[in-house]
Amino acid sequence: MKTTLWNSFKRIIGLSSLATYNTNASSQTYSRLFHTARNTSIRTSIGTDSFWTQKHLFDRKGFNIPNRKYFLKPRQDDYIHFGGRRESFWDRWLSPRGLVIVGFIFGGCGIYYYVHLDYAPYTGRRRMIDLTRNQEVSLGTQQFRKVLAMEAGHVLPPSHPLSVRILRIGQRLAKVADQKDFRWEFVVVDKPIANAFCLPGGKVVVYTGLLPITPTDDALASVLAHEIGHAVARHGAEKLAFMKVLFIVQFVINIFVNTHALNSFMINILANLPFSRKLETEADFIGLHLMAKACYDPREAPHVFERLAKRNVNSPPEYLSTHPADKHRVERLQSWLPQVLPEYEEKCPIRPKKQRRLDDFSSWFASSAL
Repeated sequence: MKTTLWNSFKRIIGLSSLATYNTNASSQTYSRLFHTARNTSIRTSIGTDSFWTQKHLFDRKGFNIPNRKYFLKPRQDDYIHFGGRRESFWDRWLSPRGLVIVGFIFGGCGIYYYVHLDYAPYTGRRRMIDLTRNQEVSLGTQQFRKVLAMEAGHVLPPSHPLSVRILRIGQRLAKVADQKDFRWEFVVVDKPIANAFCLPGGKVVVYTGLLPITPTDDALASVLAHEIGHAVARHGAEKLAFMKVLFIVQFVINIFVNTHALNSFMINILANLPFSRKLETEADFIGLHLMAKACYDPREAPHVFERLAKRNVNSPPEYLSTHPADKHRVERLQSWLPQVLPEYEEKCPIRPKKQRRLDDFSSWFASSAL
């Protein structure tokens, strides 16, 4: 029995050097066994041989050496931590070396941001843009080709009355926008979508679903001026730069809070959507100035968004939208009118009756072609 138990003990604690041990071991061998077992962090106690059977060996995880019971319980006070305590995350980054690395990272980001600072036209707002104008125009041209390929079969020909009308209004706005490196193109897509956009480089796309909301040239000019204002202010390049900043911020937050879905949602609500609404507001302001310079009545712009508000009854709350609420846009446009009306009245005298009739007829003819 003891020989069987002894073999089991050797398998448990891995003492291959004790293979020659027997019940008649000398005092020297016993002493060596005791100290070896103690160094392996086995707790001992006094007991009798008759109590510890094979059953107790597996039930109590103990083993009987003559007049001693050894239990496989760790002795925490005997542990020796070689190399000291494990280095934590804060120990690594708050050490002198870590602080130097963090300083270089944030210093480099600050220098990169400062070097690529730019000022928005008409508002003077400071922002970061790290794309050149040529790169931005190239991206806009590529995206415009994709739109044309996707809308193939719905693009109206240049000779269509709607295309002629939008081209006439757009060229007047493009002339006052003063973007010499833009190659302006105006395309009309025959789809019932109340939307229009202007890509970098002067690529304007208008959907026919927008025309019932803009029956007059001044109303249509307010929408086109807003979209052209995005291109003039280089909002496309600014969005790309802002997305890089958001990516870095999200990466840093995920290091401390490992909830990627929650972080993405909060960044979208607290940063991405407010930034998009700010750009839309700025485009409204620039659009009013472009209308005044092109001799389109800026007082028509608030009425357009009033009609849009009636159409967008089930729109989401403003804090969940990329655009400001139509009600707030109307209020801001009306508050900005005193700034642009003097320029409009000074540069644009009252149009002759013949010119007003020609514009009204052009609007009516284009609307009847729907």
